[in-house]
Amino acid sequence: MKRLLASGVGALCLGLCATTLAATALASAPGSPSQQDHAVVGAAAGPTVKWDWTMPAFMIDKKTWVPVNDPASKYYVKGGYFIPGPDGMPDKKLEKIKGYGAAGPARYGLIPADDRFTVKLDARKSSGAGKLRCSWHIASTPAVTRNNRNCSRRVAVRLPEGTHPLTLTVSDDRGTTVVDSKIVVKNVLIGITGDSIASGEGFPPFTKAGTGGELRTIDWDYGACHRSRWSGFVRGAQAVENADSRSNVTLVDVACSGAQITKGNIVINGQLRPGGGLLSPQQTTAADAPNALQPPQTDQLRTIVGSRPLDQLLMSIGANDIAIFSLLTSCLDTALQSGPDVNCYSAVPDWDARGRELWQIANDQLAKLEGRFRKLAPCLGSDGGRSTCKTYKVTKQGTKATKATVAKPVVLRAPGRLLETPFAPDPTSKLDPSGAVVPCQFSPNSPANQISWSWAWDVVYEGVAGQPSPLPTQYSPPLDSPDPAVITPSADGIVSQVRGNASAFGWTAVLNLVKQRNRGHGLCSADPWLYPAADATFATNPSNEAAKAHPNDKGQAAYQDIFGQRTARMNAVPVSRPRSITRNGNGLG
Repeated sequence: MKRLLASGVGALCLGLCATTLAATALASAPGSPSQQDHAVVGAAAGPTVKWDWTMPAFMIDKKTWVPVNDPASKYYVKGGYFIPGPDGMPDKKLEKIKGYGAAGPARYGLIPADDRFTVKLDARKSSGAGKLRCSWHIASTPAVTRNNRNCSRRVAVRLPEGTHPLTLTVSDDRGTTVVDSKIVVKNVLIGITGDSIASGEGFPPFTKAGTGGELRTIDWDYGACHRSRWSGFVRGAQAVENADSRSNVTLVDVACSGAQITKGNIVINGQLRPGGGLLSPQQTTAADAPNALQPPQTDQLRTIVGSRPLDQLLMSIGANDIAIFSLLTSCLDTALQSGPDVNCYSAVPDWDARGRELWQIANDQLAKLEGRFRKLAPCLGSDGGRSTCKTYKVTKQGTKATKATVAKPVVLRAPGRLLETPFAPDPTSKLDPSGAVVPCQFSPNSPANQISWSWAWDVVYEGVAGQPSPLPTQYSPPLDSPDPAVITPSADGIVSQVRGNASAFGWTAVLNLVKQRNRGHGLCSADPWLYPAADATFATNPSNEAAKAHPNDKGQAAYQDIFGQRTARMNAVPVSRPRSITRNGNGLG
């Protein structure tokens, strides 16, 4: 799995592009590709000009983290060490938002009030007779001029986003060459919102020296939300940053493990607890949280970003609204504790006061999820103004408001800039020796294997009745298996709902990881893309119970590839430099 964005998003001009075509040659080839038209030969009496620009990266990736799990290693307590070279993940932790502590560490980069970004102008590879002097003029608003500068040094200026005409005059002992071109200033503003899939649950423990008797602890960027800079969503933003030196990325990440769309209950370790997330405050208990309640994520994004449109919003939400991890845990308990004639789809969990079977709980929650998406859309500026954004606030007393009130929506460049993905990869399947996708088995003798896992995929993801998936059994003759045809869903599955959101709200459905070609990497697979349940439950120093069934390194890298490539493509990254026209500047001053 590639961690670095490569050819899928276009060619990258790594060096300074030279300008060597005369104006007459440019005129004869008006449609020539921009990466090929920078070589302009200076006039006989003047220097040869080679110029370019860069925007300093906000997300720095110059080192590769090597995790260490051998207690005998000197790096064990620290969790690992860095070696030179990029690995597709930020080297440093997310930073706090100045003046807004409620979000915790949540950003890379800046959102300047004047929308002006640092750009470094570079003509160091120009050549001529004697000492070269460079004068830069950029027709922005207001215009920016830097006269008579030493060409051997880069020149830093601050410019607003957009395309601006540029004139570079380079003089040497023999004469002057003038280059007319344009400069494109692009800062890609990316937001991340959602649940544990978005926050990065499952890839840690990346660990550090512990406290309170533990030798090692999980090294979260923000422990209150289990937010990690090594999440696949953050890696996707890093891939865009790594792809181009002429643009840069600002990232705002407010994702929080356990998030739902709005208020409700969530099952954690078999117990009902108050829920929240995108439209309602979310309860947290970590020591580094400024308070026990996180404001609604949509309110956090709007407060941090203001009215500036997000160029991209990466979102995963809905898994906790339908209690998918509680369903998963209950299925595991049933498989481990019940007899061979019991299938988990009909199990009645202790935490459901209404005494419903698991498949009925899933169906009921899927029906509620449809309405929750309709409430979310106006807060993401995606329903054409038909409805008003309303969120539940945190009161001055530090409690959840009992009534939703009007809130300012998050602004998107366009509704399609929201990339929505459901919970994935599929935890319920593996590949058989022939490469076919088959359900996981936890008790080889149990006929429950035929549908224990396939029903969950069929109902929760596809919204259809469970289908038998016969698997080998040691019983002869085989015992009868519970018939999944008793499952009669009335709600759309989460995959269908994500597709429906694309139609209703204009969002972009990202379903790569639920397609058949990417299944087969579940909890029982020989090549899992998920953190093993046994490791999450029984491993110590540190234990990582919450990581169970979440994307591991390979799973996170799959998200990186998808989001990195789509975001770069939708935002025209790498940036192509406009064509340059060169003229003899002698006598022009």
